[in-house]
Amino acid sequence: MGFDCDLQEAFSFTYHAKLDNNLFEHEYDHVFIGCYDGDPVPNPAEVEDWKWIGAEKLKQELHMNPDHYTHWFKIAVDRVIENYEGYFV
Repeated sequence: MGFDCDLQEAFSFTYHAKLDNNLFEHEYDHVFIGCYDGDPVPNPAEVEDWKWIGAEKLKQELHMNPDHYTHWFKIAVDRVIENYEGYFV
């Protein structure tokens, strides 16, 4: 996203999801949380799209448009929000 910040490991998880074309994802993911007070400058070669959104609005969007988000994100989002609030409240 075009910036550096200190990170803290929040949690890890494993998931298995069936995708289109009979493909599968089976991953062990690590989630890190950090705090940055500036504007992101994403590299277009690495980031197709992004937006800044509050936790409640994100939950609404996930419910209304689940196909707009990756499998791993839908699995982890509640824990990400929970851990974020624990680190920076």
